[in-house]
Amino acid sequence: MRVIKKSLKFLGSLILLVLAGLFIYNIILTAKYRKPDITNTVPEDVLIDAQSYQAFRTAYGDEVWPGFGSAEIPLILFNDRYSFLFTETMPDSNWKFAEENADYDIEIYFREDPNPQAFAVAVGSRWAGSLGMRHQMNRQMYLGIREEIPVVFKYILPYFLISIKPDVHFASVHHEWFHAFQASQNEARFLTAEGSHRFLEHYPYKDNDFAEHWNKEGRLLMNALDATDADTRTALVDSFLLTRENRRNRIGLSEAQIQAEKQLEWLEGLAKYVEYKTYIKARELDYGSFDFKQNNAYWQVEKSQRLKALGESGGDNRFYFSGMAMAFLLDEYSIDWKMEIMNDSIFLEDLLAKVIERKKALI
Repeated sequence: MRVIKKSLKFLGSLILLVLAGLFIYNIILTAKYRKPDITNTVPEDVLIDAQSYQAFRTAYGDEVWPGFGSAEIPLILFNDRYSFLFTETMPDSNWKFAEENADYDIEIYFREDPNPQAFAVAVGSRWAGSLGMRHQMNRQMYLGIREEIPVVFKYILPYFLISIKPDVHFASVHHEWFHAFQASQNEARFLTAEGSHRFLEHYPYKDNDFAEHWNKEGRLLMNALDATDADTRTALVDSFLLTRENRRNRIGLSEAQIQAEKQLEWLEGLAKYVEYKTYIKARELDYGSFDFKQNNAYWQVEKSQRLKALGESGGDNRFYFSGMAMAFLLDEYSIDWKMEIMNDSIFLEDLLAKVIERKKALI
């Protein structure tokens, strides 16, 4: 009995110690994030990271996607007031010159930006990939979470478990860069895909039967990705395509809604695919000081958890994951699919359907 009491006392002391540590940690974070970052100069660590991002894409981007590394794609990183443009070519007059980096043949410009966005941003006649600086993203996430949770948890939140780490920011920059690449390769298609959100205004997100069919599609994609046998993989892909067709017919989706699904899988699914492929390549190289994980939980969670729950994904999130999964599956069948997918009216599911047709013709 005395041993049990000692154990409980030790456990209680340990819990109090952890809570005290979390309380102090959150007090420090609150002080760190209290004031927005409104400086019009690039911090040294951000400059070093931007140089590393550019050097990686230039050296290895074409291995991730043909032409991605050799394309001239400016980069925008923003804080709480200013956007900073890293570019090899002078932008339009909306930007002011900040500094020059001779080592990378890059000039840096800035502008006040009350509504920056993480996406592709038009800079004159070109497109740039745009993302918040890591400090800015973590500040916004921290403040946003604190607004949503009960007061009692505000100062014991283990925020370090969910903050954006350097490796994730590295991959996310390439995600947004790829959006700019999509726009530069086929601007009309990019704008059509971006505008397709409006057709999902009355999308039946909350229909339980519809959601379960989406979940089934996700499970089939997950199992196909995990399949070690080519015939099994092909059978699962065939089932996925049939399930998808049945889902659309059962709910009576309009043609505009169906096209929106395909367009968003092209737009966001491909960018998610490039994000992961970039991470995988950087991890193989142990690139820079970004601490890429050998067992990338980031990717594993997406594949094993979010794919099988696509029907529960809010907004357009499901299209990121379903499109990404189809892209990885196409890697198993063809090396040329990336050239086709940039053409008008060619979608990921169409290319998978062609694969299945060819396989069936050989039987």
